[in-house]
Amino acid sequence: MRWPERLALVFAAYCAVLIVLGFGNPHFTNASVPVNGISSPQIALETARTVSDIDSILGDAPGPDREVMRIKRRLDLAFFAGYAALYLVLAWGVAKKASRKRGRGWIRTAALLALVLAVAAGVFDFAENRSILRLVNTPLALTTAPLMEAVRFAAAGKWLTEALALAAIATVYLAARRRVIQITGVFGIVFAVSGLWGLSRPAMLIWAGPAMAAGPLINAVTLKFVAYESIA
Repeated sequence: MRWPERLALVFAAYCAVLIVLGFGNPHFTNASVPVNGISSPQIALETARTVSDIDSILGDAPGPDREVMRIKRRLDLAFFAGYAALYLVLAWGVAKKASRKRGRGWIRTAALLALVLAVAAGVFDFAENRSILRLVNTPLALTTAPLMEAVRFAAAGKWLTEALALAAIATVYLAARRRVIQITGVFGIVFAVSGLWGLSRPAMLIWAGPAMAAGPLINAVTLKFVAYESIA
């Protein structure tokens, strides 16, 4: 196994551990009632439009659900650092293979595009979490529309760039010779479309989020076949 595959598995394992930690303790209390048809308080907060929405999800400051949200968002920041690093390794792996194949410049382009989009997703995620942490520290009486809009704008940018990054890398998997790798590419496209759909239907994000997080993890497991054996 070569370095790109090894590093991909390391970062995939890192991301998987943080996903598990994100679903673990601490948990939101029964007083936290997500809005917009979304069962996750974290995702619901990304779409909140009114102070009443914030009150339903977090309650007033200080409060236990605000403390939980603070911990969850810090875990999310750590997750996206590994997520962007994973895309860097995936891009490295497929670009190395493309450099050995004439007429396959589009693969290097797709890999670079996926990397740029993943970095952009990380930037948006950082902006989103910074805005959410500001929101968590702000009492309801001082919560303003611009503060909520900053969260929604950054969240939308994150979902968009994350979905497009997954779609870009999935096109490379679709070009593989092995059917099982092609199927991986199909799943990547489906997961990406679910994220784009969630931009207009926020309730879809509860399913799109785990799917798009799982996409690059699956790609990491199959990178060896894509990067070194299977691209036609």
